[in-house]
Formats: sequence, C-alpha cells, structure tokens
Amino acid sequence: MKKLMENIQKWPNFKRVLDPKLQMGVLTICLLVIILVSIGNSVQLNTVLLDSTEDYVEDVAYQLTNEINAKLESDLIAVQLVADSVQRLRTDVNGDQVVQDYLERKSAIMGMDSFIILEPDGTVSKSEFTVENPLEIAGVRDAFQGESNISHIGNEMLLFAVPIYFGDNIDKVLLGVRNQNTVQKMIQPKSFAGEGLSCIVNSRGDVIISPADISPFMQLADIIDKGSDNHIKHQVEQLQDDLQKGNAGVLHFTSTNGTPIIMSYHSLHISDWVLLVMIPADLVIAETSQYVVRTVVVTGLIALVIVLFLLVVSRFYYRYNKNLENIAYTDVLTGGLNNAAFQTRYRALAKTMQPNSYAVVLFNIKGFKLVNENFGVVAGDDTIKYVYQIMKENMSEHEFVARSESDFFFVCMKESKPEKIEARIEQLEKEINAFNAYAEIPYHLNFFQGVYLIDDPALEITIIQDRARAACQSQRLTGQTGCSFYSTALTQQMQIEQELDTLFDESIQNGDFKVYLQPKIYLNDNTLGGAEALVRWQHPKRGIISPADFIPVLEKNGKICTLDLYVFEGVCALQERWYQEGRKLFPISVNLSRQHFKNLNFLKYFSEIAGKYQIPPDMLEFELTESIFVDDQQLSLVKYGIQEMHNKGFLCSLDDFGSGFSSLGMLKAFDVDTLKLDRRFFDDMSSGKNQKIIACLTELADKLQVKTVAEGIETPDQLEYLRDVHCDMVQGYVFSRPLSIPDFELWEQQFTVADHTKDKMEVHP
Repeated sequence: MKKLMENIQKWPNFKRVLDPKLQMGVLTICLLVIILVSIGNSVQLNTVLLDSTEDYVEDVAYQLTNEINAKLESDLIAVQLVADSVQRLRTDVNGDQVVQDYLERKSAIMGMDSFIILEPDGTVSKSEFTVENPLEIAGVRDAFQGESNISHIGNEMLLFAVPIYFGDNIDKVLLGVRNQNTVQKMIQPKSFAGEGLSCIVNSRGDVIISPADISPFMQLADIIDKGSDNHIKHQVEQLQDDLQKGNAGVLHFTSTNGTPIIMSYHSLHISDWVLLVMIPADLVIAETSQYVVRTVVVTGLIALVIVLFLLVVSRFYYRYNKNLENIAYTDVLTGGLNNAAFQTRYRALAKTMQPNSYAVVLFNIKGFKLVNENFGVVAGDDTIKYVYQIMKENMSEHEFVARSESDFFFVCMKESKPEKIEARIEQLEKEINAFNAYAEIPYHLNFFQGVYLIDDPALEITIIQDRARAACQSQRLTGQTGCSFYSTALTQQMQIEQELDTLFDESIQNGDFKVYLQPKIYLNDNTLGGAEALVRWQHPKRGIISPADFIPVLEKNGKICTLDLYVFEGVCALQERWYQEGRKLFPISVNLSRQHFKNLNFLKYFSEIAGKYQIPPDMLEFELTESIFVDDQQLSLVKYGIQEMHNKGFLCSLDDFGSGFSSLGMLKAFDVDTLKLDRRFFDDMSSGKNQKIIACLTELADKLQVKTVAEGIETPDQLEYLRDVHCDMVQGYVFSRPLSIPDFELWEQQFTVADHTKDKMEVHP
C-alpha cells in the first residue's frame, strides 16, 4: 500500500487534482449539473403526473358521463312506467286521489322531488309548481306530441316529460321534477377529495345544471382571457367545435380567480347537453413540487459541505428520482405497481403487442371483509401484501401485476387460450394457499376472476380493465365456478338482468307473481301430507318469465327476500281461506333464500305475517337448500336461524339433501324436521349402489326422527321401491306437477287414495 501511494504521488497531475480551486470548480459544476438534472427531472415528472392526472380526469368524466346517462335514461323509463300506471289508475272510482297518492309514493321511492300532471290548457295538479307557462317549454310541447324527453328550466330543475294516454289519444303529460340540489348530487364527482366540480351545459355553453359556486366557470367567455394566449384561443375554439359536434376532450385554462384548471368534457345522450368535470391542475403535483424543491436545496447543501462525498450525492439523487416515481406509480400498501403504473406499462407494451397474445385478468378476494373483521386490519393488510408478492413471483417476462384498489388485483398475462389461462389461475391460487400446509387452522383464500382476451392491443387500457371488471362482476353475481371471460353476450345478459330488476318492483305491487303448489303424498296411507309453494312470474307484457332467469337476478340484488315474504304471505292467505271454507289444513313449505340470514331478526317478519292470518306455525315449513350450508362463515347464523324457527313453532326442511359433500355432517350440526332427498338419487334406480344409499338414508333419518321426502319421483317403480325402504313422503310428477291454486284445489278434490300404485298420471288435471 505504501509503495502504491508513493507511485500515485509521483503522478504529475496528482497535485493539480488536490488544488482547492479545481475542487471547487469541479464541485460547482457537479452541483450545477445535479441541480439542473434534478430540476429537469422534476419538470419531466410533473409533466408525467399532469398527463396521468389528465387521463384520470378524463376517465372519471367518462365514467360519470356513463353513470349520468344511465341514471337519466333509467329515470325516464321509470317515469314512463309511472305514466302507464297513472293511465290505468284513472279508471278507479276515486281516480284523482288514487293517482295523487300513487305519485307521492313513487316520487319518494324513485327519489323524484315531485310528480306533476299537466293539463293541455297548462293547469297543473300541484299549486307549488310555480313554473310560468309550462306549455312554452319545448320538451313539454314534445310530450303532448307523444315524445318522452328531458328538459330543464334555467339552472333550477330538470323536467322528465312523458305523455299520458287516454285510449289512443294524449290528454295529459306527466312531469317528473328533479330540483337543482338533487341533480347536483348526481353529477358531483366522487373523486379528487372533494376538490372537483362538474356542471352540465349545452352546445352553446349555456349552463343547465351547476354547483352552487360556479362563479369561476359561469360562462365559457369568462373561462379564458382571450387577449393573452393564442394557444388558449385555439383550445377554446376546439372546445366550442367539440361541443357542437358532441365530441369529448380536455381543456387546460386559468379560471377567473387565477387557479389553473383541467376540464374534461363529454357529450351526454340528452339533447345537446355536455358534462364538464373540472379540477385544479396542481391537485396532484403541488405536494410533489414542494418536495422536489426541498430535496434540491438539501442536495445542494450536501454538495457544498461534503466535497469528497459526491458519490453519496449521486446516490441520493438516484434515490430521489426513484422516490418521485414511487409517488406516482407505487402502491403504498404492497410497495409494488399501482393502477396508474399498470396502465402506463400496458400502453408501452401495447405498442409491440401482437393481437390475441395477451389477456388482462382481474382478481378479487372472496369475503375479504371477513378477514379484516375476524383477524384485524393489520392481518388484512398482510394478506394483501402476501397475495401480491405471490402473484408477482409467478409473473414471467413481459407480464406484470398491480393492486388496483382494496382487494382487487390486475394481471397482464401473456396467454391467449382460455384453458391455459384457467390452468395458470388455478396454479396461482394453489400457491397462494400453500401456507395452509403449515397452518394450525386452514383458511383458504378464494378469488373471483374476470378475464378479457385482448384481440385489439390499440384498445384503451381503461376499456380493457372495465371489461375484465364486468366479467369478474358477472362471476360474483352468478356464483359460477372457474374464471369468467368477457363477451358481448355477457353485456347483453347484464342488460337483461337490469331490465328484470327494473320490472320487479312494479310486478310485485301488481301481483304478477303467482304461487303454485306441488303436493307431497304420504306413502304409508296414500294421503295428502303437504305441498311445496313455488313461484311463477306472469308479466302482462313479457309473458311467462322463467324462475331460472329471475331467481339468480333477485339473489344478486337482494330482492329475493321481498319475493320470499310475498310467497309466504300468499300461502298464509290461502290457508286462512281454506280454514274459512272448512278445508283440512296441511303443512306448506316455502323456499327461504340464504340472503335472509344476513339479518338476525328476519323471522320477525314471517311471524308477524303468520299471526296476521292466524295460521298455526306448524302448518308452515321453511325449505333450506343444502348450498346454504357450504359457506363456513355463515354456518353459525344458519344454526341460530333454525333454532329460532323451532322456537317460534315453524318447521324446517333441508332441500336437495345429498347434492353436496357435507350432507351427513350437517345432520349432526343442524336440527331439521325433514330431509328432501335430491332427485339425482332416483335417476338410475337400477343401480344397486343407489338403492343401498337411499335405504341407508331413510333408515338414518328414521333413527334421528327426521321425516324423509323423495322429490322428483316420476315412475311407479320408483314409488314402489320408496315404499319398501319406508320413505315417508313423495313429491313429483308421478302424482302431480306444480299447479296453480285453482288447479291444485281441483286436483285435491279428484285425488283418491285407492289403487295409487297404478299409473298416477291418470289423476293429473
């Protein structure tokens, strides 16, 4: 080492290197370079952040536009349905009062401020409607011509104008009124921490609906100082042209109070209306800019004081640069990519991407809320970080994963064949749950998955993500296994479901749902032992709607509980009538959705209905499908619910018994009165194995003092075998299909116990 230093000191430029002036010069240059590079990088990053903010604003405006369009169109359809109902109600003896009461109820349900009936002479049904000369409003005139539409009165209210027909002629117009405050809440963007504003203008720039404080944006002529910047003038001209053509775009300007503004505008489907969404331009970058300035100052001080540590300074600069990137593109919780980074990376990849070579997959952890509730928020955060890390480790080259929000993860996967995508997802879930091999109490994490196969790489990433999200949402709602792939049929199905959801409320009020009964026959004495209540939807316009179509929709939106109560009350009313007529009563079972168990006091409503009609509780039975017991996290609620059923005197049966893998275990844990053997047991009665299983189940039920009902029985051979193994009751086409109430009453009169071992199809109505 000594020899080495001696050689270095002999180097002719060594003393020059140690010259303080030279050091200061080098330091000054380095410092200037560092500061300039830092400033340049900051400016670049601010530009990137501004562009990202612009994209985000445009995306929010696009989503809000779609929501407003959907809401306004849905409201207009709803007002049309109300108008149809008004037409029918007017035939009532007390028509005017009935109509007014109905309109008040509907306005409360729909969130309308009021419903007004307008006569052809301009008189209105409510004196508080103070609009002068409503017939001068173009939308109202169009409604008298048969055209339903939406219009506005100044900046005060929206009018939904729909014709009311009397016969084939229009003699009145129904006006649905939404006041300014109501509409303002609808158009207010939920993002940007309350800093954003939105308003609706027409193609001429006239304000239709605006926030209370719209002074900086009152008129388009006030937005820009037209005497300063030609570029701004060009943007204004482009804006005005876009407004006329109904195009979307983004505009940067300075408001009248001096605040830089980003404005995104999108055309609505109503007339020539345009939605404007505005946020302060520095909302995202202000804090970053302050951080940049402070960091540059610190860097300069370090460079001035510590000459020999330029390497440290350079490292600090590197870290500073990375920190800025992290602010924009790093998920705070996982430390990995956030959604903005995912979108940016996809856009870069899409430039070289071949069609049909990639897919975007959305993962959503099932029941993640329960993780937080059962184990705490810290454990929930650890779970999110763990899932992200496993996903990241399983990404190959050119693949990436990002946490979008909460427990949602987007994956860009280099796969195009559905079977390979499904295989990779299955393997991914397996690796995520590998921790259970060492867990004392296993807790499996399951996922909803939505997949969009990218056939057009140029498609905007936000649209791709929306389609993956739609596929994921469809899986959540349908409960299907495996992953769900986006298709146009999926969109159509969602539209159908929306339509059924919209039709339900009116149909339940109009009594379009009819109760059907299918009898249950005792095998020991061939007598009627009970019946199962089923529901059919007979819509006046759409005709018969299959339960397979509407039951899943109502399960999704929670309205199945309303339908169950409707059927239950129909059964109670029927039994009351039978009692008044001197008929013998028998237990009628009603299907009960798992949705009820989310409310610990749900049986209160059923008890009140039974008490209203004075029906003995033991004449009413709740049927629970075996699938209700699959959710381990709901078992305690179900067990408590069954106990309450018995406490109140109701009966309880387990439907589709044997269709799952935990049937015998459920008999141990749950005290049910009846087992309904799944019809699949009887598909092949020639199988000796099936016969032995049925015999064992009936014997087990007898020892547990539980009744057995065989459902789906269609042949005399099945009937005879069930007698031999001492099954209690039979339900199926061998006796009767599900019947309407009048047909059931006729069938009961015709039913005889004599010689029913013959072909029972002879007694069918």
